[in-house]
Amino acid sequence: MNSTDTAIKEPLSPAYQSITIHNQSSLPKVALLWVKDFFYWWYLKMPVFHLLTLRRIVIVLNDQLSFSLLLRTFFTPWKRDRRATGYFVGITIRLIYLPIAFFAIVFAVILYIAFIIFWVTLPIITFILLIATPFLPI
Repeated sequence: MNSTDTAIKEPLSPAYQSITIHNQSSLPKVALLWVKDFFYWWYLKMPVFHLLTLRRIVIVLNDQLSFSLLLRTFFTPWKRDRRATGYFVGITIRLIYLPIAFFAIVFAVILYIAFIIFWVTLPIITFILLIATPFLPI
């Protein structure tokens, strides 16, 4: 029994599934496989990873800033003081804190979406600039 027979076989990337690999592969085939696998990773796997990370960032910020909790308990009195001052202080504190927490979450989401857009467009911009470089004046 060969060591290759007992090896754990991982599923191939979709870039490799359409091509049969022989022992005598040529350099252009290998380069094409590398480019296909790179674009599969860059444009499919990583955007999914970034969107899941964005979801996690929103969950963590919501947990740390207690945004949804403060919205649910908006009319709850401060420190369980059921007099008018407890309600007034509780609503006032939440009216001050909720917009700050909201804008912090929105700022983080906008910043990360800008990063995702930058991530997706970076290879295209790099390719365009590499082609345009010889034509730029010195």
